[in-house]
Amino acid sequence: MTPQEILKIAHDNIAQRGADRDKGQERSMLAAVTAFNAIFKKDLSETEGWCFMVILKLARASGGAFQIDDYVDAASYAGLAGESAYKAWEAHKKPKQVLIDPNEELQRFKTDQEIKFLDKCLQEGVTPPGYRYDVRTNTLSKLEAD
Repeated sequence: MTPQEILKIAHDNIAQRGADRDKGQERSMLAAVTAFNAIFKKDLSETEGWCFMVILKLARASGGAFQIDDYVDAASYAGLAGESAYKAWEAHKKPKQVLIDPNEELQRFKTDQEIKFLDKCLQEGVTPPGYRYDVRTNTLSKLEAD
């Protein structure tokens, strides 16, 4: 089986699974990681969820009898991870504004100069060191020291 054949099957599987679920394409990961995050108090992204599935399929492929499905599914999940990462990158590279509630959030920022710096970083599509950008809420939050 050629790489092109594996990718063709992966392509067809993504479309078929979506059609089977009346969504047009496979789009279950965001709901899955949202539930996972709520239950386990984590912050997994949709992209990380798809990457986890790639690793799961490759781990399965490393043991037991050969199953082409392991590789087809890994290719499918890699494609979905790439799509998810691209969408997050697209959303992040666009100019943003730092939305700060002066009564609550301002205490987290040290100076007006830091706020201006954060605005500039977001307008340039860059997450500054020491901060995390959340594409779901369009916000920056300062990373806390471990």
